[in-house]
Amino acid sequence: MPNSGRGKTMRGHFSRWLMAIIFVGGFCGVTLSQTDTEQITLIVGRSTIVRAPWSTARVAVTDPTVADVQVLTPDQVLVQGIKVGSTDLILWSEDEQQTWQRRVLVRLDIETIRTDLGLLFPTADLRISDSGDVLVVQGLLREAQHAEQLHRYLESTKVAYVDLTTVAGIQ
Repeated sequence: MPNSGRGKTMRGHFSRWLMAIIFVGGFCGVTLSQTDTEQITLIVGRSTIVRAPWSTARVAVTDPTVADVQVLTPDQVLVQGIKVGSTDLILWSEDEQQTWQRRVLVRLDIETIRTDLGLLFPTADLRISDSGDVLVVQGLLREAQHAEQLHRYLESTKVAYVDLTTVAGIQ
């Protein structure tokens, strides 16, 4: 094992250099942005106000086709869901030395659709979910005419959908 001592020495040098870089970086005003694991979840077409941890100088979203962002006050930002997908919201402090970042997830409004379908078909056994930007409807309809009504409703939502329902009785 002639190289075992050398590996420890190389690791020791690397550790010292890394610590020196971190130490010097602290004196040069370098700050690392922190990405929190929290995310902001929005429904397409809806918005929320995000309170900034400090007065912001600049804001951005990484994919403006998914969400829009607008500064309301120095410490309040409006985030609006535009289409299904995900993006990042980034806020910069006034001195631009700190950043705050959150993942923004924009989803379909499946709760409203679930409620509507429950009212339209109270005797049906329907399960509503989403897969990306596609609505998935599964379950059992009690009458054949309900299948036509379901399709009319789904078409009116202008949301891409997959209908996996069946009609009770002999087919």
